[in-house]
Amino acid sequence: PMWGGKGKGGGWGGGWGGGASNYKIDESGGVLGEFMGEIKSFNEMTGYGFIACAGLTTQGYKDVFLHGDQKKGYQVGHKVKFTAFLTKDGKPQAKDLKSGLK
Repeated sequence: PMWGGKGKGGGWGGGWGGGASNYKIDESGGVLGEFMGEIKSFNEMTGYGFIACAGLTTQGYKDVFLHGDQKKGYQVGHKVKFTAFLTKDGKPQAKDLKSGLK
């Protein structure tokens, strides 16, 4: 049996490679559009990180949440173009990452 049932969705065992994640994109707060930013942190253990994005900071948002499912091959320090959207809690998240280098 599963003990406790707490914690943030199957951290151990599933891994990020096989699409085993139950991450769902929650755009219920609306899509903000395409922005440029830089991946500022990513934690392989938790499977997520953050993108620093001046375009969103000026609108009063904090760093943009980046889920491992959306990260593709990009690394911390990479400039990326991404579609920003808001969750139901009004927190910005990134999807559809592309290279931000011309």
